[in-house]
Amino acid sequence: MKKIVLYSIGIAQIAMLSSCSKDDGVPLIAPADQQIQALINAPYSTLTPSEQKVKMESEANAFVTDMEDMKTSTSIDALENLENLLSSSANRPSPIVVNRSSESGDEMGNPLVNNGIRDLLSYGGFYGIYTWDSSKADWKKTDSDSELKLVFPSTSNKTSNDAEISISAVASGKKVDIVDTEGTSRVQYNYQTNMYEHIQTEEVLDEIYLPASTKATLSINGAVVSSFETATTYTDGKHPDPKTAMIKIMFDNGYVWEMSGAQGAVNTVKTSITKNGKNLIGFSLDSTANIDKLIEEEVDNSNDYIGTANVVYTLGENFAIIGKIDLKQQAKELNELENSLDDPHKVEYSNGVYISSYNKKDYYTRLNAYNKGYAEGSVVIQNKYVKFYLVSKKEGTKIAEVIMRAEKSEDRPYYSYTWTENAAYPNGGYWMFSYTNNGGEFEQRYEEVAYLKFNDNTEVEMDVYFSSGFDNFKNKAEDFSNSFED
Repeated sequence: MKKIVLYSIGIAQIAMLSSCSKDDGVPLIAPADQQIQALINAPYSTLTPSEQKVKMESEANAFVTDMEDMKTSTSIDALENLENLLSSSANRPSPIVVNRSSESGDEMGNPLVNNGIRDLLSYGGFYGIYTWDSSKADWKKTDSDSELKLVFPSTSNKTSNDAEISISAVASGKKVDIVDTEGTSRVQYNYQTNMYEHIQTEEVLDEIYLPASTKATLSINGAVVSSFETATTYTDGKHPDPKTAMIKIMFDNGYVWEMSGAQGAVNTVKTSITKNGKNLIGFSLDSTANIDKLIEEEVDNSNDYIGTANVVYTLGENFAIIGKIDLKQQAKELNELENSLDDPHKVEYSNGVYISSYNKKDYYTRLNAYNKGYAEGSVVIQNKYVKFYLVSKKEGTKIAEVIMRAEKSEDRPYYSYTWTENAAYPNGGYWMFSYTNNGGEFEQRYEEVAYLKFNDNTEVEMDVYFSSGFDNFKNKAEDFSNSFED
């Protein structure tokens, strides 16, 4: 579970160091198109870029302070240790079995082998009380036909079992196959026939019910320190997939982590970390992409199914990065741009012979013209259809627009090529490779560089803008992350 914590602080640093923000005054938890458009149409803040930097660092420092109590979260420690214990015993027969019968009447086997906490919340119909035996480094099962409970040490340096997690699930009626016993394949020598034989055993499958909802509580020394809730609906068919899903984890010290998603005409994903109701980190996305079509193996016109998207990243109670993206139109115009350029990569066909452009004297001239044209054209298209803004929710203003620019890559290869005239070759010569980059030709590559465009039309490279003035925040964030290292 500490991965959740480190992920959250990582998101904060990425947001801050590559243009970040959050929400509050405008409700961005569900990023409806009109809500994002309202902020895009909002006026720019009157603060200068330097003044904005001071304000952002102040709020970023407050965010790290709000995350401080996670360092002493006993529930996070206990959940991480439980995950480790489940993983450490995964190479042995798992003690966690389904204590009910399949339709054939046979008792079901060990579906949680090699799995962890998430799997405990992902299936219905598991029962038993499992106690960690520190002396054997494995789980001991006590039969139960009514509850699923794990009893274990709350930290890795303890041997006494002072923590327990109890889980209950309501089955959905949707069944799926799981592997009870893995199939095997081996080759052995038959001394009677004096031949090698291939011996194969088929895998044994069982059926389990997927849960409609799951609840769990984590207790340490008899006191509840964390609780879990999940809810899921499924598609119809032989292989049901989640149609809507939600998970909510409430930690001690007032922290709550939530994630939800839904698949449909508009697909949505939302996640957030709050403390005592105060937003710390949030992410939400809605997209009109046709997921089923995109995952089909052969889709002739995949650009027709990628649709549009609205994105919101939030940090703290004020700043947010909002994005409005037209992936379909972007892909269409990128394809048109590519077709409009002289592409030297294409192989030409002449007089029954395929000729590579590489074998021509103007190859590198054409190649570098193509790279420049595509790089400059693609950022124009991206700035047109991929709109990102850094906004202040409390003030209802834009802070800056994220603009992409194409710039020459500073990484020049150590080698180069020189055209050598030779009439014996079809194109009058050939390219000679050289281990030096002095005077020869080479492929000039380009990079997309992000800039922040402020109210006075000042454009500042994002990396440069955030490279100074945030030292206090960076140090706090690093100290916070280091506190979770083992």
